[in-house]
Amino acid sequence: MRYIGALFLKFLITLFTLWIVLGFIYGNLFSSIFLLSMIVATITYIGDLFILPKLSSQTAVIADFILYWAVLWLASIIIISEMNSIGIATLISAIALSLIEIYFHRYMLNDVIRQKKMGEIAYFPTHRFQTETSEEITPSNNNDDDSNKE
Repeated sequence: MRYIGALFLKFLITLFTLWIVLGFIYGNLFSSIFLLSMIVATITYIGDLFILPKLSSQTAVIADFILYWAVLWLASIIIISEMNSIGIATLISAIALSLIEIYFHRYMLNDVIRQKKMGEIAYFPTHRFQTETSEEITPSNNNDDDSNKE
């Protein structure tokens, strides 16, 4: 349920940002912006799930910017099909969404992915066993009794 809620939040953020940039500024239809938001949010969310746990948040924001720009540009050509200023519109949208991604990554790391923090016990099954050996320390059995020597 955490993952579906995060995907829905990412969709709403993407829809709102694209509606402002592509709808109000460039005058595109809401239906095309809605479809574009669904495509972009799903692809970048899958990218966040794989990139964010392995890399730092700054690297993930840079990767998200490139992914946003590429997906927005390709999907806008197919869905919106207005070639006048699609490059500038997708660049502005990618910059705005990448700035919002900084806060979304914090939410993803703290509430959705929940990485282990330092000091918590984590189980890492490596199946490498090692045996320690040492010499036994036992009392010697030297009876220096004179009664047994006869």
